[in-house]
Amino acid sequence: MAAYPSVEGKKFLELIDYILKKEDTVRWAKQHGLIAATMTCRCLADMRFAESALTADGYLWRCRNSRCRATKTIRHGSFYSHSQLSLTNCILMTYFWSMYDVSQATVASILDLDVGHTLPDWFNLHRDLCFDWARDNPARIGGPGHIVQIDESCISSAKDRGTEMHVQLGHAGFLEASIRKQKMPFWWK
Repeated sequence: MAAYPSVEGKKFLELIDYILKKEDTVRWAKQHGLIAATMTCRCLADMRFAESALTADGYLWRCRNSRCRATKTIRHGSFYSHSQLSLTNCILMTYFWSMYDVSQATVASILDLDVGHTLPDWFNLHRDLCFDWARDNPARIGGPGHIVQIDESCISSAKDRGTEMHVQLGHAGFLEASIRKQKMPFWWK
């Protein structure tokens, strides 16, 4: 899976300029590796990118082999492959999630989405993706001359107050104080 394009220094309106129309969104997502730029069919033939009124995104992958003619969604194999949301909303949600001070309620209001399930599920999916990346790409923090600040939280819920614990969620964030660089937060259940 390709890395997400950096959002550092990107302004919201600058992003909107790139994804204002459906075809612009698809082009931008392909250019930044969020969806595939090429696709191979199960018959091993190359697939072509084609317009389609049958898909929400307006495009699909179609096999070039005249005997096969298989199709795949343009999201096939991407982070967004199982989403029912528009590609524009998916990209905007990822952008808002990457901003530290944007609440789910604000994002729900801007994108007209369900704050009850859709947004928490998406925000958790992004968090899980970061956790997987941090697990697969361990980095050493601290060392001689570095001060590391660790913040840990534990959030619990019980079936009945004062009884057996059912859900426990933990979070640890790391900050290298000497360079003020935040490290990937870690979550556990």
